[in-house]
Amino acid sequence: MFQNHQTRFKRAEGALRFFFRLRELLGSGRAGRLLPGELPSVACRSASNAIDDYECIGWCMRGLDEIELWLLGEIYGPSCFGERRRKLSTVLESAQCEFPRRNLRLRQLSTMHRRSLSVVEVRLRELNLIPQAQIHGGRAIRRRIEAAQRVAQLRGSQAGSR
Repeated sequence: MFQNHQTRFKRAEGALRFFFRLRELLGSGRAGRLLPGELPSVACRSASNAIDDYECIGWCMRGLDEIELWLLGEIYGPSCFGERRRKLSTVLESAQCEFPRRNLRLRQLSTMHRRSLSVVEVRLRELNLIPQAQIHGGRAIRRRIEAAQRVAQLRGSQAGSR
């Protein structure tokens, strides 16, 4: 993609924010619900400008159903400047109005969000739009295991003294 192996975005969330903001700009400020049929069917292999990035990110969302696309659009879609990302609890209210027959719950939305974000993330890594996953060193893993063992020993000795 690039000669110097740099990625375009730091994280999948940033790429999705870019996609939905550009979608609104291209739609003259009135971009409606994103439908699966609107996504590109072929991945672009060389992104050299914002439109290519837009198409590549759209391809990464291919395979998600209508509710998952709507959910990503609600969470990462454009909002006012200075406003934080929408939380799942506020998205839940919109989801119950938008899809009343589905009877969605907060836990379902959370699971759907994690799944769809991971699907997009894997494809963004394939296209080298975000960095490859960082593998934690053995030292950090060893420290976590040792800390967990110390806590278990402490709790075991406290339970034995009762």
